[in-house]
Amino acid sequence: MMYSWNLFLLLELTDYYRRTWDEEMKEAYRERVSLFLEASQAYKNSLGILENIPGSMFIDWSQSNDTSHTAPICTAANGLYAFTLQRLGEMYHRTDYIEEAEHVRAVFRKFYDKVKGSRNDLFTMYPFLPDSMTVTEDGLTGNGAYSEAAQYYYFWTGLLSVKDASALWKILKEEYGPCPEKYRGTAHLRVGNCGVFFGYMMRFELLARYGETALLEKEMKHLCGYMLSQDPGTFWETLSGTDSRNHGFGAYYGAIVMRVFLGMEIPDRENKRVRFAPRPGSLRWAKGTMDTADGRISAFWSLGDEGIRMEMSAPEGYQIEAVIPEEYGFARCMTVNGAQTDISGPILTGNKLTLELHRKE
Repeated sequence: MMYSWNLFLLLELTDYYRRTWDEEMKEAYRERVSLFLEASQAYKNSLGILENIPGSMFIDWSQSNDTSHTAPICTAANGLYAFTLQRLGEMYHRTDYIEEAEHVRAVFRKFYDKVKGSRNDLFTMYPFLPDSMTVTEDGLTGNGAYSEAAQYYYFWTGLLSVKDASALWKILKEEYGPCPEKYRGTAHLRVGNCGVFFGYMMRFELLARYGETALLEKEMKHLCGYMLSQDPGTFWETLSGTDSRNHGFGAYYGAIVMRVFLGMEIPDRENKRVRFAPRPGSLRWAKGTMDTADGRISAFWSLGDEGIRMEMSAPEGYQIEAVIPEEYGFARCMTVNGAQTDISGPILTGNKLTLELHRKE
């Protein structure tokens, strides 16, 4: 058994439901979800967090999978468990799932307060949160194992936030990733590097989430460009490219490009709404399509000397919510579907959009 894979499957179920609002599939999984979460209670310790999870553990294709990083208490797996509980609670309207998720997070956040308290001590791993921990008489104690991938899990799953762990996010952003801006300090060299699957993908998700478009573009070009420049010109599962050199997970790069740079987000089928929020970076234009059960959605934007032009079409009955890139906040004149309008927040229109935003004269 690989417990973390089960958690990812349940997360995918909630993602699928958010895209499709497929009530039949949601209900078909209800009993299995309930049984899985009931079985998970057997691995709860006195603090109410998972300990000694059976089977192998997959965090990332790196040393983060080693037993010293995952046992007896795997911090990343507990973060993933809490995230999954939260999403399942929202989908099935189970407040007990959501309350349990908050309890798990509270235990680790309390420990992280101790980490932050060690900021001025000598020879600590501040501001990193340990990959694995042990329960002692004094509560949780770190086991001295740290990995880059696990740190991404903490932010991605909501175990930590950029607000509460700003120093950690700054170090991860500047000293880690496929092409770091700065060299690491001596202590930080003890943090094991991550791989593509899932480490760098979570990193890219976080860069997108926190508006680091320029850095995301730089790192994707660096990593993807390296892979594509080698035979056979495909995306790999591992960084070395010595095996699994045509892995389906590489399709996720396309999802990031579509959602971030093109700005076409996954549509809300229940409310019949799709968001169009380009983040151009250094690109001059982008276009793409997405086929849904309701029909095709297409989007296009281009930059010119006069400003930006955005076009989108969605199935009948949909509304388009357009968000102008922050870089074009200087503009003063905007035309939406042929009518001049003020520039003030997102633009909500029908299922056809033509937006032209002109530079200030």
